[in-house]
Amino acid sequence: MRYCLNTISLLFVLLFTSCATAVYVPLEILRPSETTLPDSLRTLAIVINTTERTPIEDEGEIIDAYNERQRLQIKRENLIPYFIKSISSSLKQASGKTLSVVSMQNDSVTEYILSNNKIQAIRDSLNADAVLSLDGLSVIPSIRLRQVDEALFFGDLDIAVRADLKLYMKDKYLPDVFSCKDTVSWQSYGETENRTLDRFPSFQNCLIDATSYSGYQVSKKFYPYIDNVDRFYFVTPYPLMKEANSYWNRGNYEDASYLWEYIYENTEKMDRKAKAAANMALYEELNDQYDSALDWVKKSLDIFMESPEKYSNYIEYLLEYQQQLNVRIQENRQMAF
Repeated sequence: MRYCLNTISLLFVLLFTSCATAVYVPLEILRPSETTLPDSLRTLAIVINTTERTPIEDEGEIIDAYNERQRLQIKRENLIPYFIKSISSSLKQASGKTLSVVSMQNDSVTEYILSNNKIQAIRDSLNADAVLSLDGLSVIPSIRLRQVDEALFFGDLDIAVRADLKLYMKDKYLPDVFSCKDTVSWQSYGETENRTLDRFPSFQNCLIDATSYSGYQVSKKFYPYIDNVDRFYFVTPYPLMKEANSYWNRGNYEDASYLWEYIYENTEKMDRKAKAAANMALYEELNDQYDSALDWVKKSLDIFMESPEKYSNYIEYLLEYQQQLNVRIQENRQMAF
């Protein structure tokens, strides 16, 4: 994938030391899906193969500021329609509007695997090319309260959503099995525990929002998707580094890379050399040269690792960056097929 470099916004957001600034670069990355739906697929039938609502034992819990647990029971409406609606919308959008999505309720729910006769009947009745069954939906809220001082409490509302699905294609004897897990969170505060609880949004609305959000994530199982990631590059008072940053801010990324590579090859100051190498890694990644980007990260790490205590922040970031580049290399190979 190629990136539109001239749309990157740059913000000075993090000062690692008094003489070096890390400049934040947000990137949009294309991620592969777990499986690929064929281009010939025109109609997908979603079958609700689970009970109408989450069982009462899954209602969740509340942990108060004294670490005592109690059952959290919330009067809720059926959440499955919201989940199905968001799946349908996200699949249509991910397919480029070429996919038609229809849904139906299975007349005998909780069949672990739908029979071939049942699948064929669904296809015939809905004129569907494939069937996606929703076999389970669990929506579990939990609240944790903590006391900061005598008159201030903080609260965290987490709603964990898990969906179990199976995809039945014409040419497969057994379906593909998928599990989607998400947790959506809200925060609140107040002078008392009750006031903190009252300041949360409507629990019902939070349940709907969390369920809908998780439904939108299902399309990532079947279509490539855009993921937002954070990157950084270094600026120092050294004249050539400042000039490279000036080029970068004007969109002259190649000119900035020439200076970074020159600094790496010619400077005797090791931390400057390491920062220039880290900057080169970002430039190469932006140009889809992931192997080269990984080499530059390793060069930078080798230098910083000579003084691990002094450069612990840089090392932590670069180790994570190295891991993400390895993932990108694997994903790029996956999408090439």
